[in-house]
Amino acid sequence: MEHKSVSEAPQLVKTAGGFSVFYRNTYLYSKYNAARTHEKRAEALSPAENTLILCFSPVLGYGLKTILQKLPSSSFLLCLEYDEALFQLFTGYTQQTLQTADNYTVLYTKSISDLIRKIENLPLFPFKQVLCIEGSAGTFFYRDFYENAETFAREAVKRYWVNKATLIHLGKKYARNFFANYKEAAKNLTRFKKFPKKCLSVPILVAAAGPGLDKALPFIKKNRDSFFLLAVDAALPALAPEIIPDAVVLLESQVWITPCFIGFTNSKIPLFADLTAFPQAVNALSETVYFFFTQYTKARWLDRLQRVGETPAVFPPLGSVGLTALQIALALSENDMPIFYTGLNFSWGKAATHAKKAPQTRTLYNTTDRFYSLYPENTVFPLGYQHMQGIQNTVTTTPNLLSYAKICDTVFGQYKNLYNLDTEGILFKNKRIDFNTAEKILASAKKKGNKLLSETEESVFNEKIKNFFSSEKKRLIELKAIFTGVAKDDPEKVKHIIKESDYLYLHFPDVTKISDKVFTDVSFLKRVRIEIDSFIKTCY
Repeated sequence: MEHKSVSEAPQLVKTAGGFSVFYRNTYLYSKYNAARTHEKRAEALSPAENTLILCFSPVLGYGLKTILQKLPSSSFLLCLEYDEALFQLFTGYTQQTLQTADNYTVLYTKSISDLIRKIENLPLFPFKQVLCIEGSAGTFFYRDFYENAETFAREAVKRYWVNKATLIHLGKKYARNFFANYKEAAKNLTRFKKFPKKCLSVPILVAAAGPGLDKALPFIKKNRDSFFLLAVDAALPALAPEIIPDAVVLLESQVWITPCFIGFTNSKIPLFADLTAFPQAVNALSETVYFFFTQYTKARWLDRLQRVGETPAVFPPLGSVGLTALQIALALSENDMPIFYTGLNFSWGKAATHAKKAPQTRTLYNTTDRFYSLYPENTVFPLGYQHMQGIQNTVTTTPNLLSYAKICDTVFGQYKNLYNLDTEGILFKNKRIDFNTAEKILASAKKKGNKLLSETEESVFNEKIKNFFSSEKKRLIELKAIFTGVAKDDPEKVKHIIKESDYLYLHFPDVTKISDKVFTDVSFLKRVRIEIDSFIKTCY
């Protein structure tokens, strides 16, 4: 049936095989046999376990019932619609035949953030893969949105597993460092302060530790009084002794980061430290410490702490201390002051991977001899490396570094007040400027106030935090008593405490979701028992 009129509302058009839809001068299905193509595709589909299927612009939902019948119990079907008129047609025409399925939902949104939030809150999350299908030609009208939806959905799933791998790698350090740093804050209430947001009305320069930092050193030294200098931990020795930053950012939770602070014990440099950072490194500087938190995972113990109302500033996990430093700079800056950055290269040229005086470069040279080359590929770059065109010349990078560069573009590409000072490395969306232009921007910036961080008297540790950790210690002692036979066996109480104190098992490689079945697993319970003692010692 031919339909030539143009209508703002979608119209059903009868065909030999079901209805088609005529909308915005376009047929959304074949005008000869509307359902056949989609039904055939659904019949040929073999969804794997732990798969998220995204159906874009489902409209009449052809093939969805077949997909749901074949869908494993661990997989999920999410229908996504951008157009309100098509969404109303879908819910009126199709929704009632699908709504009884447990592993199905539909989302109408114009926001990618809403989609990612929905995916991460699905009952079957995390998934292991994402499969995208087009439910109709309605995707043609909003091609960019659906392409971004696929990209960010895949990135959300990938990010979960990257963060899970990080947790496995860190082991109990992630939570134990968190507890230990709060315990240290309890001993010195005046030194450990709350994060000071929007307190700087001067330009900020973020100094990361990439090789590009070396070329920026003369500019930084010349204009030192014109901006607030925020350096990452590894850049501290690369700047010193001529240049002393106004603050340092510490993210690393393992012991290898401590060489960055050798010689700076009495330097009086404020520190922005992740609550999961290595405690000895946190205490390496003697000045004020401002805690923030990088949330690598959703956890019940973090939710409980948040309900107390005392969580510090929370930043999403970006994987790189340089990217975290950019987040902190944006959080500190007000009035859209210019923020410059250097050393965020995520690649290297023909020399070292970091600035010349960074600990990583010094270690590289110190451990090199005739038996041990500068770059033993199998150990330094186990995932391989690749060459690509950089800002000026060909640069070398690795899969991990390249992923950080993409994150940088995704998260920070929208900010017009971010300026890249590097002359080497991977090219970002942020405007790249030379040092002369940067000096002109500094001269024209309307500075208000000084470069000092606001001196809040509010400590990061208070009575609410103290009560939280006291009750946490009490429940761990109670759990240990049950496990050791000192207290009466109470399976329900064991289950409740372990679920609520999920820092005991979140780093286990084989545990992604907790279920009643896991509490009958002797291996799991024994591993939990081993974890208890270290956290009892760490609790305040």
